[in-house]
Amino acid sequence: MLHTELMALQHSRTYIDYAEVSTAKPFLQANTEEFSFQEIRKDHTIPCFAKDNEPLISHCDFIDATTEIITDLFKGETILSPTIRLSHPIKG
Repeated sequence: MLHTELMALQHSRTYIDYAEVSTAKPFLQANTEEFSFQEIRKDHTIPCFAKDNEPLISHCDFIDATTEIITDLFKGETILSPTIRLSHPIKG
C-alpha cells in the first residue's frame, strides 16, 4: 500500500522550468562590502597566514570550486550567479 502511494505522489509532481531572478538580499550585511567576481580575480591577492606566510585558498578558487560542485550536484537546475560580500578587500 505504501509503495502504491509513493508511486502516485511521484507521478503527480509538476516541474516548472524557468529562470528565477535573484533578489540579491545578502545573508550577511553587517561590516561587509559587495564585490564582483571579476574585481576579486583582478585586484585581490591570495590570503596567507601572517605567522608563517603560508598561502590559503583564494576567494576566486573557493567560489570556482563551490560552483563546480553545485553545478554537478544539481544538474538540470538553473544556478544563479552568487552575490559576493567580503569583510574587506585583500590587497596584499
